[in-house]
Amino acid sequence: MTVVAVNSECDCATKDTNSPKTALWAKSPSMGWVNIDALLEDNEIAIFTGEDFEALSTRLGNPVPAVLHCTRVDPTGPRLPRYDNQPDPSTLPTGNRVSMAFVLSDASDD
Repeated sequence: MTVVAVNSECDCATKDTNSPKTALWAKSPSMGWVNIDALLEDNEIAIFTGEDFEALSTRLGNPVPAVLHCTRVDPTGPRLPRYDNQPDPSTLPTGNRVSMAFVLSDASDD
């Protein structure tokens, strides 16, 4: 599971999909890509299930799908190689979303 908070100091929680600032996006099966930052208030958090939880819930007989998500300017843009420690290359050099995630997992990074 991943817990994500919105940085209230940043105006990246815009509903303007043409904004050059990064935002947290999640893919909904019925709505497509949704700007999560635009939905959350300052005192709210988002909790996502990931692949580990999907595998565990499937083994237990009640599958909960993982949430496909990204921190990008445009979630439909070209796929980027792993970029967890650098910003989306199409974003502004300053004034972007500051991401912080608390990830609970039984896996280890090797």
